[in-house]
Formats: sequence, C-alpha cells, structure tokens
Amino acid sequence: MAPNRRKKGQIISDSDPHFSGGGVTADGFDRFELVPDCLLVSILSLLPIEDAVRTSVLSTRWRRLWTLAPLGLLDDSALRSEKFPNKKLLAFRAFHDEEQWRAQEGWRVRAIDRVLSAHAGPIRSCRLSCVYFHIPLLDGWIQTLSQKGVQDLVILIPMEKRFYLVPPSLITCQSLRSLELCYCRILKPTKPRLNLVNLRVLNLKRSLVTDAAINDLLSSCPALQSLALVHCAGLRRIHLRSPALCSMMLDDYSLEVEELFVVDAPNLEYLMLGKNATRRTHLKVLNAPKLELLGFLDMNIKMLELGSTCFEKSMVKLSTVVHSLKKLAIRVDFNDDLQADIVFDLLRCFPCLETLDVLIADMDDDDDDDDPYVDYWEQQSSFDCLDHHLKSVTLKGFLGQRADSGFVNFLIAKARVLQVITLISVHAWKEGWVGTIQQDLCLQNKASIDAEVVFMKEKHEMNQFQPWSSLF
Repeated sequence: MAPNRRKKGQIISDSDPHFSGGGVTADGFDRFELVPDCLLVSILSLLPIEDAVRTSVLSTRWRRLWTLAPLGLLDDSALRSEKFPNKKLLAFRAFHDEEQWRAQEGWRVRAIDRVLSAHAGPIRSCRLSCVYFHIPLLDGWIQTLSQKGVQDLVILIPMEKRFYLVPPSLITCQSLRSLELCYCRILKPTKPRLNLVNLRVLNLKRSLVTDAAINDLLSSCPALQSLALVHCAGLRRIHLRSPALCSMMLDDYSLEVEELFVVDAPNLEYLMLGKNATRRTHLKVLNAPKLELLGFLDMNIKMLELGSTCFEKSMVKLSTVVHSLKKLAIRVDFNDDLQADIVFDLLRCFPCLETLDVLIADMDDDDDDDDPYVDYWEQQSSFDCLDHHLKSVTLKGFLGQRADSGFVNFLIAKARVLQVITLISVHAWKEGWVGTIQQDLCLQNKASIDAEVVFMKEKHEMNQFQPWSSLF
C-alpha cells in the first residue's frame, strides 16, 4: 500500500512520528517543499557564494534559487576548484609553477563568468584580486556588475609594468558606494562624464592618476566622505573641493605631489599625511572649519599655510589659530634648533589641542652638552593648549638625550591638564635605563597632579602608534 502523502501546507513538527531529521520525513516527504521560495532565497543570501551555488544540485526547484538571492560578496579568491582545495598549498605551488597557476585561474574565470551571467542581481559587493592572465575579461565583468547594482567593488590586480585602464562602465556606475582600485589607470574622460553620485569611499593604491582625473572625480562624487591616495603616480597638484569629504589620506610614496591645497572642504575632519610628505609638498588649508586631526607634519617643512598663518623653513608668520584641531602628529629632530622653533610656534596655532603624537627623527647618539640650544625648552613660556586642553602626548623614538628630554620636561612643567606622556624607546629594553631617565625627568615639577609618564619598548610594528600606523 502506497504511503499517505502529506497535503501541501500541512505543518510537520519534530514530534511527528514520520519525522526522521534532515530534510526528508520517514515517509519520503521533503519538508523543504513547505518553505516558500522567498524564505529560501533569504537564507541563501546569507551563505558564501560557493556554498549557495552548491545548493543548485539538490533538485530542479533549487537549480536557480541561488541566482535570485542578493549576493553579499563575490570574492574571486574564495572560488577554488576541488582539485585545489588547499588555498595556502595552491599559492605555494602556483608561485613555483605558472602552468598550475594558469590552470587554477582558468577554472576561477569560468566560475566568475557563470556567476555573473546566471545571477539575476543585485550583486552588492565584489572583490577581484586573483585574475592575472585574463585582464581583457575585466571590462565585461565590470559592465555586468554595474548593470546588477554593485555597491562595493575592489579591484586589486598586481600587474607588471602596466596599469589596467578603468572602463567607462565603472566611472558611470551610479550604484557604487565604495571603490578600491590597485594597479589601475584613471585618465580624464571626455565622455561619458563621470557619474559616481553615491560613492562614499574611494581608495586608490599603486595607481596612475592625473591631476585632471582626480579633480573630475571629486567634482563628480558629491557624497564622497573618504579619499585615500596610496603609492599613486601622476599627481602633481591636488586641490580639494568636496562638500561631504570627511577624511583624506596621502601617503609618503606619492613622491611627485608638489601641492596639496584644501580649498573648500567644509566637513573635512581627518587629514593624514605620510611622515615625510610635508618636506616636499606645499600644504595649504584654506577652508576646513571642522578639521580635528592633522598629521604627519614634518618640521623640516617645505611650506605650510593654515589660513593666513605661514610656516616656511626658518620663516614663521603667525596670524591664524585653528580651534577645531584636537589631534596632531609631527615628525621632528629636536637637535635641530629651527625645527624646535617650528614645534613651539605650531603648537601655539592649536589652542584646543588634546592629543600630540611625536615621531622623533633619527638623532645622533652622542649628546652634545656644549650646544647652547639644548636648554631651548627651559626658556619657553606656556600657551593655550598647555593651559587648558592637552591631555595625552606620545613620543616614538625617544632616546633620553637632553634635547628630547628637555621637550618632555617642558610638557611636564607646563601642561596643566596632562594625563599621560608615553615614551616609546629602543633603549627601554636595557636594564636600568628607565630608572635613569625617570631620575632625569623633573617629575617633582608637574603642573598636573594626575600626569604620569609611561615607558614602552619600541617594536617594529607600528600599531603602537595609532591611528597613524596605516601611513607606514
């Protein structure tokens, strides 16, 4: 006698005698048949793409369900053939065997093609970082992603002696919110016009970008909030005009940049520069009323303009103060009297400064007691940020010489609300060194009763120096 069939819509509980666990009851009924497609699609959208695609073999009904699920992330590095299940082993073998590398990439390319052609969209996020030998296919993929509403796109493709020319379909993708490009080339387009109206985050790494292209990008991205230029070539003069920009980063390796002018950035809060950037780049901040974080500023400065205040080598013209700035990072050689002068004048420009991070440039190991300038800081008076706001100071590269110890003693004696001075030093590993330095510091003259001095052993990792570690 044939088993009784369940009626469609009948509820099966775990206590049902016909229930045997898994997806099928004891009498052969598929309990997933009761689940509507919309719920299954919602569940599939939470799975990694490779797992979602595997469900297509379950039955005819499941064959295309994964193509209806909004795709959270398409990451080509996660797509691996069953012949190469071990990612680390594959990477090692591929490094020594280009033929095997090409074979794996061929499989991965076919997988990406299938996903992009079969999936109905939307595809919210995509990361392409493992395609080396099939660059011509990228244009078509980017066009498909644009048509399917991609919001977050990362293209990180190491290419030797050439850059991938960004296609028009990318610079006109209105759905993009975040874009990261590596080894790409962006030229000033004639047509179609840039139209990245929803782009909020733009990271360009090891890419070729012209001044005209970056200006076009900024003018075509009214919602842009974060801009990072890392190891970029081709830039000479960057003039920032961006109504929504909150954060901008320019690293040390964009060597050709001669000018960085913040012309009009009413919402800019963070301006992060490589530790040597201001040695060769003229920095001018004209309109950034919300600027809270600035650094690094190298005291061997080319030219710095803050409003009508100007710093240029040995010439300083003080006429503007920046009340919004709360955190500052500088790079300084305390043995250079001109740099010490600039530090003193610079701190006077920021009356509301709360945090000061100092990267000490390489100084001679010899302490010259005969130099009359080693007592420079003993001769200086206080100013606004020391009297009312400065709470935290970090010095990385501290040696305990008279020059850098003099600056520390100056802060101890003048900063009335200071809470902590952190001294990061390679000498902190030496037995007895910390005790000797503590005796040399004038801790009995503390202006702030709560101030404490903390010593840290310097390590190669720059995570000791947040948030500046990303610049290194």
